[in-house]
Amino acid sequence: MKIKTAVLIIGLIIAGIYIYADNTVEKAATISADHIIFETYDDALKYSDIVLEVTATENFKNIINKNSGYSTGYTASEVEINKVFENRHKEQGGILLKEGEIIKILEPTYTVSNGIAPGVTRFNYEDYIKMEPQRKYVLFLKWDDKRKAYWVNSLEQGKFNVDNTDKRELLMSSGNTQYEKLKKDVMDHLYP
Repeated sequence: MKIKTAVLIIGLIIAGIYIYADNTVEKAATISADHIIFETYDDALKYSDIVLEVTATENFKNIINKNSGYSTGYTASEVEINKVFENRHKEQGGILLKEGEIIKILEPTYTVSNGIAPGVTRFNYEDYIKMEPQRKYVLFLKWDDKRKAYWVNSLEQGKFNVDNTDKRELLMSSGNTQYEKLKKDVMDHLYP
C-alpha cells in the first residue's frame, strides 16, 4: 500500500511539474520577412491608415494557418484606444475610431505548442515583440480588408512603447540604432 501511495505521489508531482512547465516555458524563434524600414515619423505616417495611442489588454487569440506542412500565423489582440492621432482610413470611408473604444488589431507574432515537450514556441516576424498587457503603445496601423482588422504596419517599425515599461522592447531597441532614432522622432512628433 505504501509503494502505491508513493508512486501515486511521485506521479502527481511529475505531472504537476510538467503542467507548470507547459504553461510557463516560452521559446522564441524569428521569421524573416520583407518590410518597409521607416526613417522618420513622416515615412511611417505616409504608409499607415491610422496612428493611435493604445493600452494593450489581456485579451488575444493566436491564429494559425497551416500550409503544406508548415504553419504561419498572427495574434489578434484587443487594445483600448487612448488617443487617435491620425485616421486616414475614416477619410477613405473606413471606420471612425473613438477614445475608450476596444478594437482588435493583428500582431505579427504567434505561438504554437511544442507538442510533447513542455511549453510553446513564439514565432516573431523579424524584431517584432508582442505587446504586454496594461502597457501603452503608439501604433501605426494598416487596414486588412480580408480579416476586417488593422495590422501593425511594417512589423516593429509600427509599434512603440510610450512609457518605456516594455522591457523586451527596450532590450530589442538597445542594439538597433535605426529603431531608436525612429522611436525618438515618433515621440518628438506626437508628444512635443
